[in-house]
Amino acid sequence: MTRYCRRLASADDGFAMLFTLMFMFVLLATSIAVAGVFLSQARPTQYEKKFVRTGDAAEAGLQAGLGTLRNTQTSGQGDLTKLPCSDPADQGGVSVVIGSPQQQVSLPGDQISGSLTSNGQAANTAAYRAVIVYFASDPTSHETDSTTSWWTSNAIPCRAGLVDRVPSYAFIQSFGSGSQLGGLTSTQANRAVHGVYQFSATNSNTVGGRIPEYGTSSPGMCMDAGASPAVGSTLTLQPCLALGTPRQTWQYRTDLSIFYGGDTTLNLCVQNVSSVAKLEPCTGSGSGATYPYSGATQQNQEWGYNDNGHFAMGLSNGDVTEGTSPGPCLQPGGAANGAPGSGSPSNSGDPVVIAATCDSNTTGYLAWNPDPQVGAGKAGGNTSGQPGAPTNQLVNYAELGRCLDITGQNVGADHLIDYPCKQAPNSCLLTWNQVWYYTAVSGNYGTLAVQYAGGRKACDSSSYTNYCLTAPSAPGGGWITVSPCQATPPDSQLWQTTGNIAGNYPNSFLVISKLTGLCMAADPSQQPTYLSSTIVTTACDGSGVPSQAAVKNPLLLKWNAPAYNPTPGLGNIQEDSGSGLTHNG
Repeated sequence: MTRYCRRLASADDGFAMLFTLMFMFVLLATSIAVAGVFLSQARPTQYEKKFVRTGDAAEAGLQAGLGTLRNTQTSGQGDLTKLPCSDPADQGGVSVVIGSPQQQVSLPGDQISGSLTSNGQAANTAAYRAVIVYFASDPTSHETDSTTSWWTSNAIPCRAGLVDRVPSYAFIQSFGSGSQLGGLTSTQANRAVHGVYQFSATNSNTVGGRIPEYGTSSPGMCMDAGASPAVGSTLTLQPCLALGTPRQTWQYRTDLSIFYGGDTTLNLCVQNVSSVAKLEPCTGSGSGATYPYSGATQQNQEWGYNDNGHFAMGLSNGDVTEGTSPGPCLQPGGAANGAPGSGSPSNSGDPVVIAATCDSNTTGYLAWNPDPQVGAGKAGGNTSGQPGAPTNQLVNYAELGRCLDITGQNVGADHLIDYPCKQAPNSCLLTWNQVWYYTAVSGNYGTLAVQYAGGRKACDSSSYTNYCLTAPSAPGGGWITVSPCQATPPDSQLWQTTGNIAGNYPNSFLVISKLTGLCMAADPSQQPTYLSSTIVTTACDGSGVPSQAAVKNPLLLKWNAPAYNPTPGLGNIQEDSGSGLTHNG
């Protein structure tokens, strides 16, 4: 008989099965957790990848904009016509994102576009769009304004693709964008950076110009030093050549010497040598005291541009007035009151002689009309923004040799002019109509007045009437005049002279009317008085002068101003906050 034995199940078998099931559950849970972690990190990784790429693109756009600005040169000099500005309609046209809170605003300017590709893979391409907008003053302090009004008011416009006037700053904002990744939207992880570029836009005047005979034209006749100036060379009268031609380049310096500027290393000045105008070694450095004279040679090298448009050698008392004892004057050779001087391109013309008696006619051919670039003589020594020592004159910076002048010494004239600065070795003997006095009245405002009496000189003790600079009431600007000063000055006679505002040259050295908020300027487009710019009120950003020129010159608003020599470069580089920054344009 066969017996079957059945093995009893071990107790361990149940535990093994339970353990296996538990392990499978743990493994599944771990896998789910790991998958969750992986999935949760995928999007941030994609975001970070795009974030880096768009940041690189934004920086590339900033550098592209900077490179474009630095390449706007011709023959090593900045060229306004090459600054990018694609806004011929002057209606705005490029968008920047600024302010707090951030706002998008459309401004005149230009934009540059490009792209970057990583490892040659199209999916890794990022694009940039760099926007350039021009300003006369630094926009940095307005980047967090609550409104965009400053930006729209101060962005320099374009006309026919030409930047309206020379800028001092460019605001560059670059937007980097990348292709869409995973679940990211097209704007997520985009980035923007901006910087402010300061141009090397020095406004130092190039001192040196021609001295043409008054009244001649096409091409006119000019004082000429000859082809090879040297000690003892006699001056002649020759047809005027292009501005900057060495043989006809002169500087009217603060010591009242007429310096030969065609080759400054020669150190030659115009001197009266036995009644003939010759070039002789300069006795002075070009600056410093002009009276009393240090000696006969200094006196023979000092020339005062007087009321009649003549360069007169000072008398023993430092006067250059033509009266009973007139001093000798530089006069165009062969000229008479009603006839121009003679001369020829071959340099065989009559010399510029020293006349025994100065002619007293201001519009005759014996007078001179120096280019503004020649300089202002002693009046150029004041850079305070107000009339003051040494001559109490107001010199226009754009027209360097011209001063604020009451036309024809007529206080009833309907306009004032920018006239060649009158000079005398003894500044007390300057005629009243270019001598101005500032008197503070209230706050930042005061009056600018001349002390009028027929024939009066600056330091006379005789009685006079104060005539105050008076602004027109036209809101858009108009011609400035003078009128008797009132005991309580009306707003039309109150002016703010801004002087030097630290770090803000565009708003420095202005003369602002309290009546209209407009600024005093010389406008060469308006010349009812022959060859002299008219004094006007106009917008203080310089956008109105010259009134008939496409390109404006804000330096026509500056009075008794120094040169401005900024340090160029890109600064204030910042990343603009907020994910998804973008703009239209």
